[in-house]
Amino acid sequence: PGVITVEPLMSLPAAKRDALLSFMEEQLPVSECDDDLLDFLRGAKPGEEAIELDDDDRTWRWRVPLMNGPPPAWKSPEIVPESSDGGMSPVTPSSEDQAVAAARSAQAHGPSPRGVADLKVAVQRALELRKAASM
Repeated sequence: PGVITVEPLMSLPAAKRDALLSFMEEQLPVSECDDDLLDFLRGAKPGEEAIELDDDDRTWRWRVPLMNGPPPAWKSPEIVPESSDGGMSPVTPSSEDQAVAAARSAQAHGPSPRGVADLKVAVQRALELRKAASM
């Protein structure tokens, strides 16, 4: 209870995929990976491969599957005031029907200005708590 589950993101839309592949190749070209890392990557389960063999030049390259169709909709928690300190807290929808209704409402009407303000307060509060915990 109190947890939002989402389907794993196993592929990306073309533009995001291309940007990620460019970033990966820029930061760590497969050709620069050491043999131990390549052996590990080649041992991935089917469907979980991070590299693939290019058929044309027989070299290894990064692999990110291409998404067919639009990305899936994600359920988002609503932000509501906490009673103890007046701060804001994410609240998980109590049922699948409520989550779907909230998602449809957000798609139809866009985010409410109050929701954006509440999210900003929640993020600020989280940063304050993180800072206090690290001291």
